[in-house]
Amino acid sequence: MIGGVLLGSVVTRVRTENVLVLSLVSVGIGMLVFATVPLVPVSMACAVALGIPAVGWIASQETLLQKASRTNTSAGSSGPSRPPRP
Repeated sequence: MIGGVLLGSVVTRVRTENVLVLSLVSVGIGMLVFATVPLVPVSMACAVALGIPAVGWIASQETLLQKASRTNTSAGSSGPSRPPRP
């Protein structure tokens, strides 16, 4: 829930593409720390902290997919094109 609130305040000032990149980099760094540090408290903190960038990743990815879908349908595309029959 905290991730959604923080993401809502960030998205109004930052482009969706940048949120996606920052979220993916944050998740990657967090997973790297999570996998390499053998201390339980550090692993627990990483697991909790990974929730915020994960929400940003999923939300920005869905937003970009919806924007791309809206752009394709407004251009007159009625679906995937099929190759002509021989």
